[in-house]
Amino acid sequence: MIAVSKGHGSDAIRELYRLGLRHFAESYVQEYLKKVEELSDLSDISWHFVGALQSNKAKRIIPTRCLIHSLD
Repeated sequence: MIAVSKGHGSDAIRELYRLGLRHFAESYVQEYLKKVEELSDLSDISWHFVGALQSNKAKRIIPTRCLIHSLD
């Protein structure tokens, strides 16, 4: 299961992580990058990016080793 966590803060993600969820998805690059940084201590968290992604923004998320789910 992948929790789409857009619009929810890092505390909510931490709570779901504590309950055993490991896969989280975002659809806004700035929000995604902020959460990746804030939750970097969660070593086995798996990030996904959902929705449209502009090529200029793809360069910013590729180094974070996330899975990108997009269809254009």
